[in-house]
Amino acid sequence: MKILIINGSAHKGNTWALVEIVKKHMQELSDRNIDFDEVHLKEMGLPFCTGCSSCFIRGNKSCPHHFEVQKLIDKIEENDATIITSPCYSNHVSALMKNFIDHLAFKTHRPSFFRKKMLAVSTAGGNGAKSCTKYLRETFMCWGFNRGYELPVISNSYGEYEPPQKVTKRCERVAEKFYKDVDSGKLYSPTFVNLLVYNIFRGMSHAGTEDEFYDNKYWKETGQVDVAYATKIPLPLYKCFFGNIIYYFAKRLGAKTKLTYRK
Repeated sequence: MKILIINGSAHKGNTWALVEIVKKHMQELSDRNIDFDEVHLKEMGLPFCTGCSSCFIRGNKSCPHHFEVQKLIDKIEENDATIITSPCYSNHVSALMKNFIDHLAFKTHRPSFFRKKMLAVSTAGGNGAKSCTKYLRETFMCWGFNRGYELPVISNSYGEYEPPQKVTKRCERVAEKFYKDVDSGKLYSPTFVNLLVYNIFRGMSHAGTEDEFYDNKYWKETGQVDVAYATKIPLPLYKCFFGNIIYYFAKRLGAKTKLTYRK
């Protein structure tokens, strides 16, 4: 099993202490070695997203930071699942994490990680950890992730954090659920929110032409424009019907929409 860890903290602090517990317990549950691939965003030196919209218009390969961003995309694809971590700063994820997410915003338009699962981990001195993990889970699910888990914790510490037994047990419970799910290889039917987002952008891919709008080309080339959700994911008939209804209206709207991406 290969697990990617993307650390959105500038250091290995309170949130990382939880990650260490999760890693240790997952390894204890496994009868084989788990390969944890750690990416610390601070060490990457990823430049800030400039908001140029090139990834939307001409495709992500046209991003001025494509080389750095593609390495992260490749790592997500290469690993079986992803643990995404960020401390809570001012009721939101860190700037490092937000910058990473901004660079992959095009994945909401062009979802792809359909067989992947993720775990979001966050700590806060008081309020905010829950909103951070919720934001991370929902963002990754919009990128196509099949299932997401959350581990928000109030740490009440600004250094030298030692998780109490209660927190340790909670980390182990979440780690076990996450491990068993990844190990099972089970794929779940998309939520209605995921279906909604997927089919809105499926329909909006009809806006403009392939020369004007890369989404138009992507959805056709992958064949996803023809299905209510990725074919490798189980989809009950009622959800297929729901997705196609959303697509019908989004397609009509897309055909009438002129996209400029001027900001």
